[in-house]
Amino acid sequence: MNMTLSRLLTTLRARWREGLLAFALVLAAGVALNAWLPRQYTAEAAVMLDVRTADPIAGTPMQPLAVTNYMATQVDLLLSERVLRGALKRTGLDQDAELHERWLKATQGRGDKLSWLSDGVLKNAEVVPARESNVITLRYTDRTDQRAAEVVNAIVESYIATTVELRAEGARQQDTFFDQRAKALREAVQRAQAALSEHQRQAGLVANDERLDIENARLSDLSSQLLAARNAVQDSAARLSQANRQPEHSPDVLGNPLVSSLMGELARQQVRLRELETRLQSAHPSVIEARTTIDNLRREIEAQRATVTASMGVSRAVGESRVAQLQAAVDTQRAKVLDLKLKRERAEVLQRDLDNAVQAYGAVFKRSDTASMEGQATLNNVSRIKEATPPPLPSRPRVFLNLAVTLVLGVVAALVTVVVREVRDPRLRDEGDIERVLGHVALGRLPNHDALRGPSDHWRRLVAPPQIGMGGRHG
Repeated sequence: MNMTLSRLLTTLRARWREGLLAFALVLAAGVALNAWLPRQYTAEAAVMLDVRTADPIAGTPMQPLAVTNYMATQVDLLLSERVLRGALKRTGLDQDAELHERWLKATQGRGDKLSWLSDGVLKNAEVVPARESNVITLRYTDRTDQRAAEVVNAIVESYIATTVELRAEGARQQDTFFDQRAKALREAVQRAQAALSEHQRQAGLVANDERLDIENARLSDLSSQLLAARNAVQDSAARLSQANRQPEHSPDVLGNPLVSSLMGELARQQVRLRELETRLQSAHPSVIEARTTIDNLRREIEAQRATVTASMGVSRAVGESRVAQLQAAVDTQRAKVLDLKLKRERAEVLQRDLDNAVQAYGAVFKRSDTASMEGQATLNNVSRIKEATPPPLPSRPRVFLNLAVTLVLGVVAALVTVVVREVRDPRLRDEGDIERVLGHVALGRLPNHDALRGPSDHWRRLVAPPQIGMGGRHG
């Protein structure tokens, strides 16, 4: 059958008692359920994380992309088993007799009781990270308000202590590692220093040693002398060769004072001879004497030329000997400079090794000192901004919400009851029902007897209009 709005209102007026009964039953059930449900209390605490630096000692800034991961990690840590175990021990719930009996009943004494209790606490705990904020809110629900507040505060305290312990544990492990590494590097520094000192002692090197510069200057001076001596030997060889081939044109021979005087005397004697030959016969004693004198002068000039040439050969030999001596001195000095360079380079290598070892030792020592400080520090980046207190009102059951739901369900139950009753036991209530159900046209309407009875019965006419059964005859 079709249930229009007008027919629904007519049915409600006719069957209001049944709908009211269903509404009352649902309302009574809802009130009874609210009264029967156990009271539960929810305590709340909040902490704030300083995400500018995760390490309050080193002060290393945190990258913006790592803040989200850090906050998620802290949320997981807040409800981790380690934190919950610490909270149970702080509140003494691990020694609670009632909880111990419940654990025995649930597990028959198998497994770890603290893990089982932690799972129970985890089911009633809730962590709510704030959006675009560094605040984390922790809520815990329990049957008693006092225990709910105690458990929340214990979890927060255990979380703060755990963050310090985790940092300290890692720092202590790092401290042990860096301490061992520092000892090894200290020994390396000592070995490098000993090697450098031994090399300096054997090589005769001292700090700011200027011997290499002095030896280089000496090598440069010897090289200059050797070059000058070689040039002199080459020049002497060239003059000697010219003196041997053309002694009359050799500057060295011509520049000799004795040869020059002899050459002058030879020229005078030749002039005198020509004068004598013009006046006297060739057999004249004066002419013969002049010729003899000229021959003697020529022989003496040749002898002097040979002497000058021999002296030039001696000078060349002396120059070559000087070149050989200078070459040997240069080779010795060059070897000395090279050896000194090798020693200095070896010293520089050892010095760099020492510097590197000192630098590495300083870095490791600094990190070891930081790790040691972190291992003993109690600082953290967590601040408690709200401490849980016993809640004044229970959080469950939600009485007003449940009553509102009960009212809605009561209305729905009343409507469903009326509609179901009408479907199972339909009635003819107006002319439209006669035409729709019987297929006949209504000929008239019976008078309303309730209206004739007077005002006292008028309310019945309004609530329950006349009903006609489906099986009767109507006219």
